[in-house]
Amino acid sequence: MINDIYNKTINYIMNVLNMIVMWCNSYTKIWLKNYPYFCVNIIFMEESILKAAGLFLAGMTGIVKAIPVGVALKLSIFEIGLYVSLGSIATVFILYFSGEPLKRWITKKWSKEKMEKKKGKFATLLERYGVIGVGLLTPGTLGPITSIVIGLILLKDTSKLMPYLVAGIILWSFLLAWVAVEGFELVKSII
Repeated sequence: MINDIYNKTINYIMNVLNMIVMWCNSYTKIWLKNYPYFCVNIIFMEESILKAAGLFLAGMTGIVKAIPVGVALKLSIFEIGLYVSLGSIATVFILYFSGEPLKRWITKKWSKEKMEKKKGKFATLLERYGVIGVGLLTPGTLGPITSIVIGLILLKDTSKLMPYLVAGIILWSFLLAWVAVEGFELVKSII
């Protein structure tokens, strides 16, 4: 019974997708014939959208991991900083709104040693610089994902951390994008 429903659903989705592909192919031929320059612009626009989406998704994994992807895609400093920061901010908000269930899962998943080590760095920064300093410094030092997870665990009111964490993500994304692009250009000019 369940397999039958599943197979019917899959067949329906495949039929809809086939109809969409056939419709797009027929209109693409008409557009290419009548408006060749417009279609070339759409192709380049699709390429830039794919680059932006790829960098956004890479940014969701962390700032330091995504910056080299942007450099490899030959994007500008502004584009790298923008897409990486948007991806990291999206991840931070997803984790922030998941709240208590995430906190329980993380405490089960992470080992005690790893958690204590990260908590120690975070607590030291918190004592020394307060919530503002932690929000601005930790995205570049610990990473945005680790920052929000430990913030959820250590802080009673994480909402105070969020604006500063977002500002820190933006700051570090653009700063590291600038360093990476300029460093790559410097190495390229030397070689």
